[in-house]
Amino acid sequence: MSSFSHAKYIPKEFEHFYEFEVRNILFELPNDTYYKSKVSANYYGINKIKNVDKFISALVKSGIQKSKSNDVVAVILGKNTSNKKIKSIYSYSKATLLIEVSSDYMDENYEKRKVGYTSLYPDASALIISSRAYSSYYDNDLNITLTQNGILGLGKGYINTNYTLFTGTNTDSDFTFNDAAYEYNFEGYKFKTGYSTYGVVKDNST
Repeated sequence: MSSFSHAKYIPKEFEHFYEFEVRNILFELPNDTYYKSKVSANYYGINKIKNVDKFISALVKSGIQKSKSNDVVAVILGKNTSNKKIKSIYSYSKATLLIEVSSDYMDENYEKRKVGYTSLYPDASALIISSRAYSSYYDNDLNITLTQNGILGLGKGYINTNYTLFTGTNTDSDFTFNDAAYEYNFEGYKFKTGYSTYGVVKDNST
Protein backbone atom coordinates (compact mmCIF):
# COMPACT_ATOMS: atom_id res chain seq x y z
CA MET A 1 0.00 0.00 0.00
CA SER A 2 1.33 3.40 -0.89
CA SER A 3 0.09 6.96 -0.74
CA PHE A 4 1.15 10.18 -2.39
CA SER A 5 0.64 13.80 -1.53
CA HIS A 6 1.26 16.74 -3.80
CA ALA A 7 1.97 20.33 -2.84
CA LYS A 8 2.73 23.29 -5.06
CA TYR A 9 5.22 25.82 -3.77
CA ILE A 10 4.53 29.38 -4.86
CA PRO A 11 7.25 31.97 -4.15
CA LYS A 12 5.92 34.94 -2.22
CA GLU A 13 6.72 37.39 -5.02
CA PHE A 14 4.38 35.42 -7.34
CA GLU A 15 1.49 34.89 -4.92
CA HIS A 16 -0.46 37.84 -6.33
CA PHE A 17 -0.80 36.02 -9.67
CA TYR A 18 -2.89 33.32 -7.98
CA GLU A 19 -4.91 35.40 -5.52
CA PHE A 20 -8.44 36.23 -6.65
CA GLU A 21 -9.60 39.83 -6.40
CA VAL A 22 -12.66 41.84 -7.41
CA ARG A 23 -12.03 43.86 -10.57
CA ASN A 24 -13.91 45.34 -13.54
CA ILE A 25 -13.71 43.40 -16.79
CA LEU A 26 -14.88 44.56 -20.23
CA PHE A 27 -16.45 41.63 -22.09
CA GLU A 28 -16.13 41.84 -25.88
CA LEU A 29 -19.09 39.86 -27.22
CA PRO A 30 -20.23 39.00 -30.77
CA ASN A 31 -21.71 41.64 -33.07
CA ASP A 32 -19.66 44.50 -31.59
CA THR A 33 -21.43 44.19 -28.24
CA TYR A 34 -19.66 45.20 -25.01
CA TYR A 35 -20.57 44.53 -21.40
CA LYS A 36 -18.66 45.60 -18.30
CA SER A 37 -19.04 43.80 -15.00
CA LYS A 38 -17.34 43.19 -11.69
CA VAL A 39 -15.78 39.74 -11.47
CA SER A 40 -13.59 37.69 -9.17
CA ALA A 41 -10.37 37.06 -11.08
CA ASN A 42 -6.67 36.42 -10.80
CA TYR A 43 -3.89 36.62 -13.39
CA TYR A 44 -4.98 33.39 -15.08
CA GLY A 45 -8.76 33.61 -15.22
CA ILE A 46 -12.18 34.39 -13.79
CA ASN A 47 -14.00 32.24 -11.24
CA LYS A 48 -17.11 34.35 -10.63
CA ILE A 49 -19.19 36.94 -12.49
CA LYS A 50 -21.28 39.37 -10.44
CA ASN A 51 -24.96 39.46 -11.44
CA VAL A 52 -24.60 36.55 -13.84
CA ASP A 53 -28.25 36.93 -14.91
CA LYS A 54 -27.49 40.38 -16.34
CA PHE A 55 -24.42 38.96 -18.08
CA ILE A 56 -26.55 36.22 -19.66
CA SER A 57 -28.96 38.93 -20.84
CA ALA A 58 -26.01 40.68 -22.51
CA LEU A 59 -24.99 37.41 -24.20
CA VAL A 60 -28.50 37.05 -25.63
CA LYS A 61 -28.50 40.66 -26.85
CA SER A 62 -25.22 39.99 -28.65
CA GLY A 63 -26.94 37.25 -30.68
CA ILE A 64 -25.98 34.13 -28.71
CA GLN A 65 -28.83 31.67 -28.20
CA LYS A 66 -30.23 31.80 -24.68
CA SER A 67 -30.09 28.00 -24.49
CA LYS A 68 -26.31 28.19 -25.07
CA SER A 69 -25.60 31.03 -22.63
CA ASN A 70 -24.87 28.77 -19.65
CA ASP A 71 -22.33 26.89 -21.79
CA VAL A 72 -20.57 30.19 -22.47
CA VAL A 73 -20.51 31.07 -18.77
CA ALA A 74 -19.08 27.63 -17.93
CA VAL A 75 -16.20 28.15 -20.37
CA ILE A 76 -15.45 31.64 -19.01
CA LEU A 77 -15.32 30.32 -15.43
CA GLY A 78 -13.08 27.41 -16.42
CA LYS A 79 -15.71 24.80 -15.56
CA ASN A 80 -15.67 23.39 -19.09
CA THR A 81 -12.39 23.49 -21.02
CA SER A 82 -13.34 20.87 -23.62
CA ASN A 83 -15.94 22.90 -25.54
CA LYS A 84 -14.19 23.78 -28.80
CA LYS A 85 -17.13 25.82 -30.09
CA ILE A 86 -16.55 28.58 -27.57
CA LYS A 87 -13.37 30.64 -27.43
CA SER A 88 -12.64 32.71 -24.32
CA ILE A 89 -9.56 34.96 -24.46
CA TYR A 90 -8.80 36.66 -21.14
CA SER A 91 -6.28 39.48 -20.67
CA TYR A 92 -5.40 40.40 -17.10
CA SER A 93 -3.33 43.44 -18.11
CA LYS A 94 -6.04 44.89 -20.39
CA ALA A 95 -8.92 43.81 -18.11
CA THR A 96 -10.78 42.36 -21.09
CA LEU A 97 -12.29 39.04 -22.10
CA LEU A 98 -13.10 38.26 -25.73
CA ILE A 99 -15.85 35.74 -26.47
CA GLU A 100 -16.19 34.01 -29.85
CA VAL A 101 -18.68 31.22 -30.58
CA SER A 102 -19.39 28.97 -33.56
CA SER A 103 -22.25 29.85 -35.89
CA ASP A 104 -24.58 27.19 -34.46
CA TYR A 105 -24.45 29.00 -31.10
CA MET A 106 -25.87 32.16 -32.66
CA ASP A 107 -29.58 32.94 -32.89
CA GLU A 108 -30.59 32.59 -36.54
CA ASN A 109 -33.34 35.17 -36.04
CA TYR A 110 -30.96 37.78 -34.70
CA GLU A 111 -30.86 40.86 -36.91
CA LYS A 112 -27.93 43.19 -36.53
CA ARG A 113 -28.32 46.81 -37.48
CA LYS A 114 -25.34 47.79 -39.56
CA VAL A 115 -23.75 51.20 -39.85
CA GLY A 116 -21.47 51.64 -42.82
CA TYR A 117 -20.20 53.88 -45.57
CA THR A 118 -19.31 53.40 -49.22
CA SER A 119 -15.96 55.18 -49.51
CA LEU A 120 -12.94 52.99 -48.73
CA TYR A 121 -10.47 55.88 -48.88
CA PRO A 122 -11.95 59.26 -47.92
CA ASP A 123 -11.20 62.46 -49.78
CA ALA A 124 -8.43 64.72 -48.50
CA SER A 125 -10.89 66.77 -46.47
CA ALA A 126 -13.44 64.08 -45.63
CA LEU A 127 -14.45 63.20 -42.08
CA ILE A 128 -16.49 60.06 -41.44
CA ILE A 129 -17.73 59.20 -37.95
CA SER A 130 -19.49 55.95 -37.14
CA SER A 131 -21.05 55.49 -33.69
CA ARG A 132 -22.69 52.53 -32.01
CA ALA A 133 -24.53 52.70 -28.69
CA TYR A 134 -25.58 49.70 -26.64
CA SER A 135 -27.60 49.67 -23.46
CA SER A 136 -28.88 47.11 -20.97
CA TYR A 137 -31.25 47.49 -18.04
CA TYR A 138 -31.85 44.96 -15.31
CA ASP A 139 -32.91 45.26 -11.67
CA ASN A 140 -32.63 49.10 -11.62
CA ASP A 141 -29.13 48.94 -13.12
CA LEU A 142 -28.61 50.75 -16.45
CA ASN A 143 -25.41 50.17 -18.46
CA ILE A 144 -24.53 52.14 -21.61
CA THR A 145 -21.60 51.51 -23.96
CA LEU A 146 -20.68 53.92 -26.78
CA THR A 147 -18.16 52.89 -29.43
CA GLN A 148 -17.05 55.52 -31.96
CA ASN A 149 -14.84 55.17 -35.02
CA GLY A 150 -13.54 58.21 -36.91
CA ILE A 151 -11.77 58.51 -40.27
CA LEU A 152 -10.18 61.81 -41.31
CA GLY A 153 -8.71 62.28 -44.78
CA LEU A 154 -5.23 63.79 -44.62
CA GLY A 155 -3.14 64.28 -47.74
CA LYS A 156 -2.76 61.01 -49.64
CA GLY A 157 -3.88 58.99 -46.63
CA TYR A 158 -6.17 59.08 -43.67
CA ILE A 159 -6.21 58.90 -39.87
CA ASN A 160 -8.36 56.26 -38.19
CA THR A 161 -9.32 56.44 -34.49
CA ASN A 162 -11.48 54.25 -32.28
CA TYR A 163 -12.54 54.54 -28.65
CA THR A 164 -15.09 53.05 -26.23
CA LEU A 165 -16.96 54.86 -23.44
CA PHE A 166 -18.77 52.83 -20.78
CA THR A 167 -20.99 54.09 -17.97
CA GLY A 168 -23.42 52.42 -15.61
CA THR A 169 -25.72 53.21 -12.72
CA ASN A 170 -23.71 51.16 -10.23
CA THR A 171 -20.37 51.07 -12.06
CA ASP A 172 -17.64 53.65 -12.48
CA SER A 173 -17.42 55.24 -15.93
CA ASP A 174 -14.57 54.02 -18.10
CA PHE A 175 -12.96 55.45 -21.25
CA THR A 176 -10.80 53.21 -23.45
CA PHE A 177 -8.82 54.58 -26.39
CA ASN A 178 -8.61 51.49 -28.61
CA ASP A 179 -6.42 52.62 -31.50
CA ALA A 180 -5.17 55.45 -33.69
CA ALA A 181 -3.31 54.96 -36.96
CA TYR A 182 -2.28 56.87 -40.09
CA GLU A 183 -2.31 55.13 -43.47
CA TYR A 184 -0.49 56.70 -46.44
CA ASN A 185 -1.22 55.54 -49.99
CA PHE A 186 0.81 56.61 -53.04
CA GLU A 187 1.05 54.96 -56.48
CA GLY A 188 0.34 51.45 -55.22
CA TYR A 189 2.42 51.76 -52.04
CA LYS A 190 0.93 51.75 -48.57
CA PHE A 191 2.44 52.72 -45.23
CA LYS A 192 0.54 52.47 -41.97
CA THR A 193 1.72 53.32 -38.47
CA GLY A 194 0.02 54.03 -35.18
CA TYR A 195 -1.02 52.66 -31.81
CA SER A 196 -3.61 50.13 -30.70
CA THR A 197 -4.46 48.34 -27.47
CA TYR A 198 -2.96 45.25 -29.07
CA GLY A 199 0.42 46.92 -29.63
CA VAL A 200 2.22 49.27 -32.01
CA VAL A 201 0.91 49.21 -35.58
CA LYS A 202 3.48 49.09 -38.38
CA ASP A 203 2.59 48.07 -41.91
CA ASN A 204 4.57 48.76 -45.08
CA SER A 205 3.36 47.01 -48.23
CA THR A 206 2.86 47.38 -51.96
